[in-house]
Amino acid sequence: MDRDDARSLALPTALLLLGAASAAFDVGCVLIKTPFLRPGVTLGDLIETAGVFVVLALFARVGRLAAGGIASGAALLTGFAAAAFALGHGAHVAANSIHDLAERSGAGDPTGLLDFWDERVGHYAVDSGRILFAVALLGQPAPSGEGPLAAARGGRASSESGPTTRRLLPALLVALGGAAYGFTTFASAVEGQTVPLVLPFYALAAVAVVVLARAGRGQPWIRFFFGSAAGTALLFFLIWGIWQHGFPEFTRAGIIHGAGGPG
Repeated sequence: MDRDDARSLALPTALLLLGAASAAFDVGCVLIKTPFLRPGVTLGDLIETAGVFVVLALFARVGRLAAGGIASGAALLTGFAAAAFALGHGAHVAANSIHDLAERSGAGDPTGLLDFWDERVGHYAVDSGRILFAVALLGQPAPSGEGPLAAARGGRASSESGPTTRRLLPALLVALGGAAYGFTTFASAVEGQTVPLVLPFYALAAVAVVVLARAGRGQPWIRFFFGSAAGTALLFFLIWGIWQHGFPEFTRAGIIHGAGGPG
């Protein structure tokens, strides 16, 4: 792979890592409940705490690669997005840990305060941050000569990397990353009960991706990523909604047992 190939794969690879890390992060903090450090704290809590830094770093990398840096008009939006994402996870991991310990000790949550910070403030802040990131990234202008159309038109072909590979490999990376991201945001919305926020957003995002593509605006790989995410999430929302006659939490439906919602 030559230097031009490496540059052309930088953003698709970052988008794949963003989707994969988001999925691993959410699944890990939900399912891994091995005790850690002290009563009430689990390895899942450690994964959630560390995962915030990883996912925020990947969002920042995607923003830099998408247009050579965050556009000035989106800087404030991304700042709010990062703050909401980090604050939501901070509230969630702390309240969830205390809530788990209270349930095991029989103390419960008589005032509902733990549930408020865990399942309401935490989840809604995290998903609001995700939405703000998506809006900021979809609004990024595209540098000339980048994205799916440019990849499809060419660049020079070498014996190591022919035209078909140049077209398909970046698209495959972005599609996989988008699908992973769409699934994990669907799962987080269902278990965290933020469906009223996330489902309409993905419906609007699907429309926005088409409108932006027709207008030739935005970064093509970013459009493709969120288009893949929206398609995946909407498909799973449709399947789950029909199957369960609504959007109950996975724990209530018996799909997973004894786990808190994804951050």
